[in-house]
Amino acid sequence: IKDIVGSRYSNIYDKLFYEVLAQILIEGTASYVAGKRDSGVIIDGIKEGRDLLNQVYYSLYEDVNIRTVRVCESEGFSINGPFVAIGYSITQKLVKKYGPEIIYSVLADNYLDFYLKYLDIEDTFHGKKLKIFDPETKNKIRELSLK
Repeated sequence: IKDIVGSRYSNIYDKLFYEVLAQILIEGTASYVAGKRDSGVIIDGIKEGRDLLNQVYYSLYEDVNIRTVRVCESEGFSINGPFVAIGYSITQKLVKKYGPEIIYSVLADNYLDFYLKYLDIEDTFHGKKLKIFDPETKNKIRELSLK
């Protein structure tokens, strides 16, 4: 992952955040392609993953604590961990809207398109429907896509 994103951003915190996002995409998409998972595990994982991702964002851009980021990565990317659940869920929603060819498209092109397309879907959620990304994280993803 570090080789994929190594030179994309000059800001170390943007680079680290992008690395986390890229790994969520890769591992979640791989999990989706490998076969269906228990939806209860996914929902619980998404909630925990959302909290971990928010902690990664806060640790990079507010608290500047790389050690906390590494702890969140370790927990989030454990086998069938919460970051994998996030990637799986996003992939599932994108395939539902765009068809299975979206997987190749996002893997072959800009990884942030995976998130931008999903954010367009999530922006339509109303009521108590579970949102993965907080406004600050959404803004950072959109900002990174412009660099």
